[in-house]
Amino acid sequence: MGKPMIAVSINYRVHCWGFIWSKEVQQAGAGNLGLRDQRLALHWLQENIAAFGGDYSKVTIWGESAGANSVGTHLVAYGGRDDGLFRAAISESGAPSVYARYQAPEDWQPFYDAIVDAAGCSPANDTLACLRGIPENTLHDIFDNSSIVPVHTLAGHGGPQFIPVIDGDFIEESATVQLRKGKFVKVPYLIGGNADEGTSFAVMGVNTDAEFREVVTNWGLDNATADALEALYPDIPKIGIPATMVGKPPAQYGVQYKRVAAFQGDVNIHAARRLASQAWSAHNVSAYSYLFDVVEPGTAPKAGPYAGANHGSEIPYVFDNKDAVGKNADDKLKEGTLRSRRRLSTAMSRMWINFVTTLNPSTPREFAVKWPVYDHNNLEPEIMFFGLNVTGLMQVKTDVYRAEGIKYISERLESAFGH
Repeated sequence: MGKPMIAVSINYRVHCWGFIWSKEVQQAGAGNLGLRDQRLALHWLQENIAAFGGDYSKVTIWGESAGANSVGTHLVAYGGRDDGLFRAAISESGAPSVYARYQAPEDWQPFYDAIVDAAGCSPANDTLACLRGIPENTLHDIFDNSSIVPVHTLAGHGGPQFIPVIDGDFIEESATVQLRKGKFVKVPYLIGGNADEGTSFAVMGVNTDAEFREVVTNWGLDNATADALEALYPDIPKIGIPATMVGKPPAQYGVQYKRVAAFQGDVNIHAARRLASQAWSAHNVSAYSYLFDVVEPGTAPKAGPYAGANHGSEIPYVFDNKDAVGKNADDKLKEGTLRSRRRLSTAMSRMWINFVTTLNPSTPREFAVKWPVYDHNNLEPEIMFFGLNVTGLMQVKTDVYRAEGIKYISERLESAFGH
């Protein structure tokens, strides 16, 4: 393409190493360590990338899923302060305000106390200092013990979450509040999600309205909010996701699986994506928003029509990995769509490269369809839609899917969802 660039992958602390939280951690100013690792790496790039042939003034931060959430967090870090670390950002299936709930120190405290007890640090006056003196392997075994640090579930409850926390420093207040106030770094943003994100998050085995309501209330919602969401996400399989799961879900999924998947996808991904797009537009900053709807070939549960275009399915396309886009396809599918899949991977990867190098994902000479900048003033803002069943494999569409439910969720990210 004549548009050279350098890709840099960074490491950072994860799990308890990077996201432990408690009143002791808060008092020590040691929250969000994993994100601080990322921030330091971005400073390192500013100081050193020229030695590798790069341009420190043209950095784009880019991530998917947890990486996309990290990208979003850096956009609102330190109250949205622009430290000149990047000039653009890409979030795939993530956003600044994706966290439906930030965990308070008291939420984490029982797990921190259990770690301290398991490490033999309970008698210490400074338990955090004591933990710092415990051998790495010992701590690893404690962190990896699910009876001490239970696994958090995507249903909105369970063990501790390894996510950003509002520490009054790195994160001053909730991302949703900051987006509404315009407290974010004003750089071009490419952001999107996949049509069937919810199939990766949905709780299986939900068969009744009462069980669906339990999924909803597990987010800590009051009865009035749960009532509204029950109405906004009705048990009508035809409008649930994935559309490729025709009719009622198979018994093992649960009768109301498609209803749950629509809700879980929206509360985890789509509401935050739309909210960010609106915020960028409201502050006259370019946002290029997309919806990816290509079903990974193969069989359920991780691929095929029962999974739909699920979480992460766009990755081979944006990296132009032609071997992966049809990896699980049978011979019949390969004959019918493999060529289209490979054309789409070329087109999408070129759009991503265009954005990194020019801050615009499409140019008239390369693409028949121009990717519009998101316009919140338009009653039906436009986004780019990627799919095998549309002309040219891409099409500009209006951003109105599940509008009422997503709007309701977005408006309550600060209050009902404990945000």
